[in-house]
Amino acid sequence: MSNEMANMKRHEREQLVFLQTMIDTVPAPIYYKDREGRYLGCNRAFEVIHGRTRQELVGRTIFDIAPRAIAEEIAAEDAELFQQTGGQFQILEKSLIYADGSPHDVIFYKDAFREEDGTAAGLVGVIIDITRRKTVEMALHAQREFSENLLQNSAVPCFVLDINHCVLTWTRACEELTGITAAEVLGADDQWRAFYPSQRPCLADLILDGDIVKTHELYLTISTSPLIPDGLQAEGWFPNIGGRRRYLLFEAAPIRDGSGNLIAAIETLNDLTRLKLAEEALKQSEASYRSLIEQSPDAILVHHGGEVIFGNLAAARLFGAGKPDKFIGARIIDLLHQSYHEPFMNLVTQVEELGEARPYVEQKIVRLDGTNVDVEVGLSPVFYGGTRAVQTIVRDITERKELQERIWRQANFDPLTGIPNRLLFMDRLQQALDQAERGRYHVALFFIDLDRFKDVNDSLGHGAGDELLHQVAERLTSVLRKTDTVARMGGDEFTIIMPRIVEPPTVTAVAERILARLSAPFLLPGGEGNVSGSIGIAFYPEDGPTAPALLTASDKAMYKSKESGRATYTFATPGLTIRDDAENNHQIPEK
Repeated sequence: MSNEMANMKRHEREQLVFLQTMIDTVPAPIYYKDREGRYLGCNRAFEVIHGRTRQELVGRTIFDIAPRAIAEEIAAEDAELFQQTGGQFQILEKSLIYADGSPHDVIFYKDAFREEDGTAAGLVGVIIDITRRKTVEMALHAQREFSENLLQNSAVPCFVLDINHCVLTWTRACEELTGITAAEVLGADDQWRAFYPSQRPCLADLILDGDIVKTHELYLTISTSPLIPDGLQAEGWFPNIGGRRRYLLFEAAPIRDGSGNLIAAIETLNDLTRLKLAEEALKQSEASYRSLIEQSPDAILVHHGGEVIFGNLAAARLFGAGKPDKFIGARIIDLLHQSYHEPFMNLVTQVEELGEARPYVEQKIVRLDGTNVDVEVGLSPVFYGGTRAVQTIVRDITERKELQERIWRQANFDPLTGIPNRLLFMDRLQQALDQAERGRYHVALFFIDLDRFKDVNDSLGHGAGDELLHQVAERLTSVLRKTDTVARMGGDEFTIIMPRIVEPPTVTAVAERILARLSAPFLLPGGEGNVSGSIGIAFYPEDGPTAPALLTASDKAMYKSKESGRATYTFATPGLTIRDDAENNHQIPEK
């Protein structure tokens, strides 16, 4: 029996150490008092405020550590709290001078804990430092700017609005969260009804309007996004989202094309209801600190010596484990994609050696069924079961990555032919010229205009014309090197970038192959189509030292081909001699 009692006491001590460790990791100062005002305990953040250790504070009252005027005020507020009925919080905003002499604006959240008969036995207090927020609010009033940072959470449910405020995308997760299907809102501008009882702008609408003043009028808590340029964040309780009362974090950001023009806005919705409920429970008792982690919407793993020793339910769902105990004891490195093993372990080493948190980085995990998932992970040091360990938070960013890739392709590739558009062409041309300047070699630029394309459109219809352009892109691609780039400039105009050119005869051979491929008939809807190509060719740096100059030179050479009867190629500077790296001279033929 003595061994059993000893084990129970050891377990209780371990639980107390774990709870105290969890409290110490909370950045907000937390303290406990008895009915007489004597401190029963606190966390490290509270020690910092008064410049005293926990041992120095326990057993003392506010009159022992603060000026009398402040102590009397706080004691009176505590007495008022004890007179209130159960379940009523006390929320007070104050200004404090920390032990280091720095002034701080703070909010006190206090609640009494009671005996079984309802008599108040003491209180627990949490202090939230709002100094930065108060500073930002003052700047907002003077400069109409804001830069408040909020905690980042997973951004799974989302919707996208076009420039006219109509819904372009309404994800499945958004359907599940709001109870409104995509079919009900796609193409419409009434997305507000998913969140508000009457018509008003969503955060994405305000991004599109650029109405910063109105964001402050409509949202009590508004800040810039710490992760997304020009993005905004807002949060709060909503009485009826999908039939439930929820606490949501909104994040909205502009979507721009390659020229920087605003073309859409995306808004992500993070359901933080459980997290907020857990935070409220945190003010009630120490036991709720562990509940906060277990109910977190983020996947959380704790590992020591490379072995997983704790995982929450969100982690079990993310890794497809069903229950957290399925990966307890597993090697943390086995849960990551092999290509990320080394960088992840470097982060673990930094956390263990420096005792500092590491910022979020993108990686890949491997679910238990073998599938890969794009995630971002953040690491921080913790104490678990009385030992130093590493806590890893894992967030699924699959939808965000897919959306970014989809938006990038829409902005940089021609939707008809699937090859780079003018925007991406200009970027790759500039890269080719920059590399050529460093490597002291040449770049060839082809400008191709289809001959008699209008005849195909007129005789077989625009559908046949579109198919012909698609086949032209395939034929051009087939005659080029992997390092070359073919792009559609618009209409029936195409360009080709050939980097690292040292022998003009190679360029001539490519031009002749292009003419031969274009001369073959095209099998199109409605019949056979026949076109040819007029080609202009310019060389960097001889025909133009910049991308615009080189493009102009090739364009002029193409028109000379048109004037020469079409279905031919013309060099911007016939007879030009090019000197390559080997000091060999190559003369462009007088074509």
